[in-house]
Amino acid sequence: AINRQRLADGLEPLGGFWASMELSDAAAAKYDERVRKLFTEGRHDGHVFNYLAQRGVQVHPDIRENCVRLYLFACLGDAAKEWSREFNDVELKKAVNLRPRYFMLKTGRFEKAQLCTLKV
Repeated sequence: AINRQRLADGLEPLGGFWASMELSDAAAAKYDERVRKLFTEGRHDGHVFNYLAQRGVQVHPDIRENCVRLYLFACLGDAAKEWSREFNDVELKKAVNLRPRYFMLKTGRFEKAQLCTLKV
């Protein structure tokens, strides 16, 4: 079933489906070919995927390269530098100083990162 609330965010799939996957404690390994293929090739069929992970290094490089939107919460310096490099945005380096409930949002690879907060 399509999550209708997410459709309001402009994430309506083009004949495909919308799905989320949280892999921080999942059994799928970084180089699991099934997961990589799902995320990198599914988009060609209009599928929209959300990938949630504790660390970017846990995510296959091909999947990271296909990410369009990034929600980056507090992380260590090396991770912030890597996301900054990957998304070509020095603002992402500020993630090392984020307080709880704050995150850096990239709505597209060519958009500037924005500081946001979760509303509780």
